[in-house]
Amino acid sequence: MAAASIAPQTATLSAAQESTLNTTLIRVSIPVFVAWVAARHPGLGLTAAHLRADARAIFERGIGIIAFADGSNLRAVVGETFRDMVAANPAYTLPTVVHEVWGHNTFEGRGNYGNAGAAYGLDSYDQAAARMPGYTRGAAGSAARQSEIDNYGYQETEMYSLMREVPFFTPNAPADAALDSVNYDPGPAIRGRMRMIVDGYEPRVVRDLYRRFMADPTVGGRAMGAFRSAVRSLFRARDAAAILA
Repeated sequence: MAAASIAPQTATLSAAQESTLNTTLIRVSIPVFVAWVAARHPGLGLTAAHLRADARAIFERGIGIIAFADGSNLRAVVGETFRDMVAANPAYTLPTVVHEVWGHNTFEGRGNYGNAGAAYGLDSYDQAAARMPGYTRGAAGSAARQSEIDNYGYQETEMYSLMREVPFFTPNAPADAALDSVNYDPGPAIRGRMRMIVDGYEPRVVRDLYRRFMADPTVGGRAMGAFRSAVRSLFRARDAAAILA
């Protein structure tokens, strides 16, 4: 369970650091990013209202978090890493913002992450876990329940959101190699999420996921190509053919 969950934060963030970060985000990073997107990707219609500065929330969500979807709001919460990426090149940040604003909110519905019906994988897990002797579901909001949701309710929505990133990905320049862990090619990341599904479920589950993606006009072209490539590389040829039929 822990291997596929978001690692908890181990550092500290002082109130003064939090205040400085939020001020920079509001006054510099978000305006710069919004202006850049408006000039180069006007069709997205991105505005400052799609972003919320909250360095503390990002910090406490876990290690390596760039942004997350802001509940039922159509916006992304951003913090320190967003600031650093915008300073290097706003293009590096765009895939993550698209991911959080239009990825998860589209796949499971606004503010629906972790709820019944949002992810087939989590629904399947909850039904199975309830039949395990001695199992007790963690209370809503507890670390135990969040770990279950991150492990079994996250892979589908995360894969879809990575597929939404594909058209916007810009590789890091050599001088920005320090950002490699946060600005990464979504194609291999899609394969990584598929690997987690392969480890936990049987092929028929992925067939249903493929059909769901095929019906969505927002993830065609290279994004579906990345999905198919992941299937072919991780499943036996017979299973892959059945999934992609």
